[in-house]
Amino acid sequence: MTGTTGSVVHYPVTIHIDGHSRWVLWWTDDAGPDGVVCAGPQILSFSEVDGLRAYAIEHGLELLDEIATFDFDAAVRWDDEPPVKEILNCRNLVNDVALSIGLTFDDRSEEKDRLYDKVFWGNNLPSMTPPGERFEPTWSQNEVELLQGIIGDGTALIRGAL
Repeated sequence: MTGTTGSVVHYPVTIHIDGHSRWVLWWTDDAGPDGVVCAGPQILSFSEVDGLRAYAIEHGLELLDEIATFDFDAAVRWDDEPPVKEILNCRNLVNDVALSIGLTFDDRSEEKDRLYDKVFWGNNLPSMTPPGERFEPTWSQNEVELLQGIIGDGTALIRGAL
């Protein structure tokens, strides 16, 4: 479930997918990779946050109050501009889920890494973006199709793990 060293903390996370919401426990370990709490090959999920909190208490898990939301519906369904925030967040969660359930997620290649960088920098994270500057990516049709394929595959992985 988690690494054997370091400080492990858990966050309540809600995943919006296919018009429904599920609550899961995402964990981070300062000594290793991040992940989600699983029950066998599936993500342990709850329909309500109260069930998640009760599980955390029962299992002595340190649960932070900060809630993260991963909206796969928004990441998959877009018309004009890719929603870079949702795509970045969902793609990162997919990698954590894949690792947690023993799968790999094929989102690495030279072209896909360049696309990830474009999505990352397009988020203009305050800690990474100099004051007064902003990166507004432009997208080729090939990049849009590749991005849609990556997030579609990731959504399928999450759907199967829930």
